[in-house]
Amino acid sequence: MIRPVRDHDQFVHARQPAERLGRNDNRLWTAFGPTNVAIHELSVQVALGDARGAFELGETLDTDGLPPVLRGRRSQVHLELAWAAVQQGDDSLAVLHLLEAERVAIQAVSRNATARSLVATLLARERKSATPGLRALASRAGIMQ
Repeated sequence: MIRPVRDHDQFVHARQPAERLGRNDNRLWTAFGPTNVAIHELSVQVALGDARGAFELGETLDTDGLPPVLRGRRSQVHLELAWAAVQQGDDSLAVLHLLEAERVAIQAVSRNATARSLVATLLARERKSATPGLRALASRAGIMQ
């Protein structure tokens, strides 16, 4: 059984000062705050294969509070959720998250090795009716000519 990430001491220790700070900040390019800690938690949940936990956490994340310069952190949420969707075999949801990651930060898919790998996986098992937009995304990312 996967131990929930929210119980890991490292995240408890990170959440406490983030909550005391009470806002999302980007001083000295640290991107520190409650939302960024939650994004790291999301990444760990996905890496551990806990897609359900990742989706639950993803539903609570509000990246609008991040400083505008942190487009990459906003797009990271969608890249993680795309990976979780692929783990669950929900290709249409994965494509939606990849498209949103690209919308938030134009190079999020084309310059990210994991995102490119996800697109390749989706292309390999493509069901055109379930994944509209996948081929155009793959083309923009330089994965499919």
